[in-house]
Amino acid sequence: VNTTKDFLNRVPTIMKQFRQSVLSAACSGRLTEDWRKEHTDVEPASELLKRVRQELVNTYEEQCRKAKNEGKKNPRRPKNLDLVEQIIEEKLPEIPDGWEWTTLNKLCYSFQYGTSKKSSPNGTVPVLRMGNIQNGEIDWSDLVYSSNEDDINRFILHENTVLFNRTNSPDLVGKSGIFRGERPAIFAGYLISINNVTELDSNFLNYCLNSNHGREFRNRVKTDGVSQSNINATKLGQFMIPFPPHPEQHEIVQRVVNLFKQADMIEQRNHVATMQTERITQAILAQAFRGELAPQDPNDEPASVLLERIQQEKNNKKKRKKKK
Repeated sequence: VNTTKDFLNRVPTIMKQFRQSVLSAACSGRLTEDWRKEHTDVEPASELLKRVRQELVNTYEEQCRKAKNEGKKNPRRPKNLDLVEQIIEEKLPEIPDGWEWTTLNKLCYSFQYGTSKKSSPNGTVPVLRMGNIQNGEIDWSDLVYSSNEDDINRFILHENTVLFNRTNSPDLVGKSGIFRGERPAIFAGYLISINNVTELDSNFLNYCLNSNHGREFRNRVKTDGVSQSNINATKLGQFMIPFPPHPEQHEIVQRVVNLFKQADMIEQRNHVATMQTERITQAILAQAFRGELAPQDPNDEPASVLLERIQQEKNNKKKRKKKK
């Protein structure tokens, strides 16, 4: 039983390593190597990037026209429209033909910080905090709420929005999770919502941020304080993301989902096996104390005789003490 427990206790660590291996394969192109051999006619990411940039330019120009009609100043020109910008230096691994390395801000309309208002135990909508991001998903337990209409209108989350944890402990800062629209919600100030273009699959973005490549990036750019670290939106925008063709992004996401489902099943079976092992231990102890664990030998000395001998030894010790 103890040997079985030792094996079962290793499974969570193995599965954690397996998930990271899947993410690394997904973000490096290894996961879909066979798919690319069968789909050689897809549009390369370089062409997709050109369309994305034009889309961002058109969006900015539309904002300027709207501001002019309303008699307002033009919005500040986003840095992601600059053809040349300062990039955080890093050694980038090789990626497949047809993929491109690009900064995240060139694939996003904006980055938004969450509300700084204090939340309440009760209210209209939940306010997602850094503790609600767990394993790349949203954990809907331990919620706080807001009823502030201005905040709800300003920070309401849209389906498939990636949330980035900008402030946390040095080990946890930079984790991300994807909001899937399960219920209306807004987000707190320690989080950043990433408003990416549709040409970048939000699930693929979430995988890249939580991969070893993403971890290395945030460890390199985070600013450490006394007990917390920080990564602001400017640094987040400089994250170098591997950008595959759009159809391949969807294929990667589907394969990761299937592999993670298998991992979930293994973890569930491991949990059941662990519980069964605990019950076996209790059953063995119960049998032992009922005298059912070992076979009975009629030639063995009865316990009553053994108890009498023990009592006699105690009496003899008391007599020796009295004589002294």
